[in-house]
Amino acid sequence: MDLSVQNKTRVSIIIPAYNCGISLGKCLQSLQRSNYPIHETIVVDDYSTDNTVKVAESYSVTVIESTENKNANSRRNEGALLASGEILLFIDSDVLVLPDTVKNIVDIFNRNELDAVVGLYAIPNKQSNLATKYKNIWIRYSYLKTKLTVDWIFGAVSAIKREAFIALEGFNTKLHSQHGIDDIELGKRMSKLNYKIELNPNVVVEHLKEFKLMGLLKNDFNRSYWFVKLAASNHQLKDAPTKGFVNIYPSFIYSTVLVWPLIITFLLSFVYHPTAVLFFILVITYHRLNYRFLKYFKKHYDLLNAVGVFFIIFWDHLSCSLGVIQGLLAWTLNKIILK
Repeated sequence: MDLSVQNKTRVSIIIPAYNCGISLGKCLQSLQRSNYPIHETIVVDDYSTDNTVKVAESYSVTVIESTENKNANSRRNEGALLASGEILLFIDSDVLVLPDTVKNIVDIFNRNELDAVVGLYAIPNKQSNLATKYKNIWIRYSYLKTKLTVDWIFGAVSAIKREAFIALEGFNTKLHSQHGIDDIELGKRMSKLNYKIELNPNVVVEHLKEFKLMGLLKNDFNRSYWFVKLAASNHQLKDAPTKGFVNIYPSFIYSTVLVWPLIITFLLSFVYHPTAVLFFILVITYHRLNYRFLKYFKKHYDLLNAVGVFFIIFWDHLSCSLGVIQGLLAWTLNKIILK
């Protein structure tokens, strides 16, 4: 082996996989184009019923098969225990790693005293449907709004030093991906123990998932419910409106509150016409709260798409507000019971 390769930092890539044959193949193809030598790629199947295992076995990767369906966190941990690299790079099966993604991660670790590096999504392609464009570009935008030092992990693309991961006993296997906090919770634990996590915009992957509007709204409802519970358990709930929580920035939180007065004044305006003035004022306020995101979105697409996204984000705020309400009720009820 070339000594220049032999002396490089070893990166083990770990991919939890479940019924993702098509996207997994594209993901593994993208790893072949990496301009940094990958020490090993470990695909941990979660008892798929499609051709996921066959697809993985057609590439030069290590494949771990399972005899029962658990969750992504369980499979991430299994892959990490088998891995031998100094850096564990966790990616989802529906992302494409860019040629310089792995190299950028290693360079960041070499330049800074870090325990983990979090990446973000690339701008989605113009052929995606509007819901997909909105979701992916909102995630990117919200990540770019955060500080570089974060207290969370992003399961789609996060690299963690193996020694830190082992010391923390990995991801919480009781959390499922539908909770929306299965990856984030590990970062919260790391932060409490003074491990340093950096969000770096030079670490980028392309997200392949296509969202449907109803699926997106359901996902964000569940995510909001669990975000409330996670924020409460970490004593960060009361600071969320001013400081945000993870990638949920304050103006997004205010928007989820404002959707209800908007709906109420809109309906009342049909009965009591002067209410229309208040509704108009609230619409302007709502637009101002979301102006920067809409401007960022329009920068990458066009005005027509931005107008469509304005209505999608309203429904998303409504869905998130319902999730928050349910989460707050569950948290309050739990406190009462514990007393």
